[in-house]
Amino acid sequence: MNTNGFTPDYNPGGCLAGNNDDAWAYFTAITSQTQVQYEITGCQGFLCGLFVTAILHVFEGNCGAPVALGCNISGLGIGNDATVTIPTTPGQTYFVRVQRTFSNQDLSGELCITAISNAPANDLCSNATPVGDGTFPFTTIDATGSFATSCAFNDTNSVWFAYTATCSDEATFSVCDDADFDSVISVFDACGGNELACNDDYFGCTGFTSQVTIPVLAGQTYLVRLAGFQGAAGSGNLTISCAPPPPPAPNDDCANATAVAEGLHPFTTVNATGTLSTSCSLNDTNDVWFAYTASCSGLVEVSTCGNAFFDSTIGI
Repeated sequence: MNTNGFTPDYNPGGCLAGNNDDAWAYFTAITSQTQVQYEITGCQGFLCGLFVTAILHVFEGNCGAPVALGCNISGLGIGNDATVTIPTTPGQTYFVRVQRTFSNQDLSGELCITAISNAPANDLCSNATPVGDGTFPFTTIDATGSFATSCAFNDTNSVWFAYTATCSDEATFSVCDDADFDSVISVFDACGGNELACNDDYFGCTGFTSQVTIPVLAGQTYLVRLAGFQGAAGSGNLTISCAPPPPPAPNDDCANATAVAEGLHPFTTVNATGTLSTSCSLNDTNDVWFAYTASCSGLVEVSTCGNAFFDSTIGI
């Protein structure tokens, strides 16, 4: 960036600025604090810093009525760069002005814009906070991001948690009634992987807060992303719970077979266990047992015909 051949455009005052030739640039902030640095090139040493100095200004607003946010002057015998650090608003445009002090002579240098990140520690998926079941505080203020989920609009700024499932069942991830902004929750199978679930506003939750429930496998890690609808940001608490499977039926083992006589007897094999497989089927190990005491001599019929809602097997 140089002022060679440029003409004076604006006299902002401050830091010895005058109505001298200047050059302008602009940038769009991506964090809440930004450092702007201009370093003079082609000039070295004490005399350079004493006789060739640059004035750096940063403005907000528009070109017709810019508002100065900060200024600095380089050199004065101590160096060739001028630096201004200002609070910024992500997405807002700022203007930078450079001129040579008290002179319209040529000035060449390099302009460097540095975003100073105050982002949360778990701002990136690669830095996701490891968690299990429980409640965990979070904030998306100053968070960054690069993509939006399937269920919301412009929910790019996000934070991440890495949840290792404590059971093989369904896990619920919720900020329902426990976030101070319009939240979005999504769950992925890996960083950069597949989206498993996404919710913007969960039915029954106030304040446009969110909740999702997905099937999980014990020991497997799931990436939980928290963001805000249309760029909303705030704080809250993420609650994670995994429901353990219910115990098997009391007659899960042969030793605990339920005593029955003729008649209709309800049963369930949900969560049943077992090691024995029958001769007429394949891998039918998970079972329940009944102990029938015959009330007569002859043939007995044992049937689930029309009364089972799965592909059943009977062994006697």
